[in-house]
This record gives sequence, structure tokens and C-alpha cells, in this order.
Amino acid sequence: VTSAASFLTAEANAISVIGYKNTANIGNPGISSTGAIAVQSAGGDVLFQSNGNVSQSGGLTLAANSTGHAQAVSYNTTSGSNTSSITIGAITSAGASASSPVNLSVLSRGTILVNSGISISNTGPLNVVMQSFDTANPGSGTAGNILLYGTGITTRGGYIILDGTGGTVSGSTLTPGTIVNGAVNMMATGFTLNTTTTNTTTLTSATTGGDISISASQSVGGSAYQQYLINPIYSGGTFNLTANASGGALYAQVFANHNNTSPIVAVGNINISTTSSAAALNDCPQYWTSAITSVSGSVSLTNSSTTPVSGIQILAPISAATGITINNNNFNGTGVYSTAAISTTSGAIT
Repeated sequence: VTSAASFLTAEANAISVIGYKNTANIGNPGISSTGAIAVQSAGGDVLFQSNGNVSQSGGLTLAANSTGHAQAVSYNTTSGSNTSSITIGAITSAGASASSPVNLSVLSRGTILVNSGISISNTGPLNVVMQSFDTANPGSGTAGNILLYGTGITTRGGYIILDGTGGTVSGSTLTPGTIVNGAVNMMATGFTLNTTTTNTTTLTSATTGGDISISASQSVGGSAYQQYLINPIYSGGTFNLTANASGGALYAQVFANHNNTSPIVAVGNINISTTSSAAALNDCPQYWTSAITSVSGSVSLTNSSTTPVSGIQILAPISAATGITINNNNFNGTGVYSTAAISTTSGAIT
């Protein structure tokens, strides 16, 4: 499917695919698209909307947005049921600007599966919001509300929000929701999040970019939030993670196989908060085996748990520019356990 029409004003759909079923038959199938989709002129919106599932695996390419207004790419199944999942393939934009961003929104009543890379070439920003409102996910193992495969998400200055808990989004700010099986899992080796303006992996105090915010939960096996093998994160702004483990969850946060190849690096502050009431917790709620670095800001690790294991284990270096705070509350086991360097250029280590 190709659209080459001109879109001089905002909120004009270049391509709309809408598939609804009657109320008695909400569910699958909804929309299935396997062919390539292209918007060849600047600024046209793209909409996939259904009360069934949406599967768009053929790839979507967008011409550079130079219109002076935002371009929206939306996938929405929030009017469906927990089987109304969304699966997307590669999404590539040729460019944008501060006055002409590309805004990708993936809002699912079921799960979200990303099978390929999402990126923008040349200049950005590409802003990405993915939210699952699935309250019926069984949650066992890797049955997360958001599963991320492919090469990663590159925004060139845009923000990334990944929410498996049915939270609230305002701009680039995420407030977690109450869904208890809302895991967010990076599942592919090499999957990378990068919000720096220049797509760099060598961040300095001069680097700019967007924030990254993630909210996840788990109550049946597995981990609320997982970085798989070689899943680095590079935030040109802040990095914020909230993860909750309850019931039979094994972790709140973990690196698969306890790998040391998935660093989290941010120019701004890094704020990580976990809670756990999981009786079956396999290890501590926070188990850090890859490095954490704030180039120009601070690092805050906070855990509140009632399980008889260590609260926060630190087996890889943590470094910051303006201070580090590590706080574990309500523990029955070791509070904070570290075998790695913890260092800050200025400010205190608490």
C-alpha cells in the first residue's frame, strides 16, 4: 500500500485501516497486513484501529516530515478484549524536526509484540509510546505485555515510553498503572534503546536527547522487567524504571543469564524503583550485573520488599556525576550487597 498525497495540515490520515466486529464477536481476527506500506509524501498520518487484533508485519516506511506539524502513526485496539493484541514489523522514518516530529503510538487492550526495528534516519525526533492494558495476561515465564524483538528503537532525540501496567501518559511522563502481570521484556540479542540526538553510543555531557520511561510488573514466574543478552540502553535525557514483583514472580528486574553486556547509560538522572511482595522471589528484586552510568546527573536505586532475600545486589559498576542514592526498605534479608565500584564525580553516595 502506497500513499503519495500531500498533507499540508495536521491530523490528516494518509492511510487508514479500520476493522471492527460487532459487540458479541469482539476478538480475533481483526486486521492482518503482510505487505509493505509506504507514505511517500511528508506528514501524512497512519492509523490501524480494531476491536480485534492488529498484525502489520510487512514494514512501514515514512518520507521525511518537513511540514511543520507532527505526523502520527497509531495502532489502537483499546476497544477490544485481552485477545486484541498488536504485532508490528519494521517502522522507518526518513527524518523529522523539532517542529515536525513523528509520534508513534501503540495502544493495546492485549499484548504488544515488536518483531523488527523502529528507527528514524537523519534528524529526529521520533517519539514512541507503547502501552498495554491487558489485565488477563497469564504472566508465566516470558508472557509479557510488551515483548521486544528485532534490532531496537532509535529516536534521534525523541522519548520512549514502554508501559505494561496500564498507566497514564502525559507528554513524556509515565505514571504506572495497577496491572499485576504487565512485564516488559527485551527478547532479542542486540536489541537497543537509543534516544540520543545523534544516535551515539559514546555519551558525554554535551549529548542531548529524549527521556526513557518504563513501567512493568509480574506476579507469575519470570521477571517484571528484563534485558536479554546485549541489550544496551542509551538515553539522551533521563532513564526511569518502575518494576513491581508480587505473587509468584521470580524477579522485579533482571539481566538474562545475569549478563554484563546490557549497560544503562543516561545523560540525565537515572531513577530505578522496585517493589516486591513475591513469596517465590528467586533472587533480590534488583540484581545489577551490567553497569549503570549517569553522565551528567545522579543515580537513585530504591527498593521496598517483604521477601526474605537481599534487596539490591550490585555486581557491576555504578557511576554518576552529581551523587548516588541506594535505599532498601522493609527487608527480611540483606539490604544492599555490592562487589562493584560505586563512584560519583561530585555529590554524596548514600
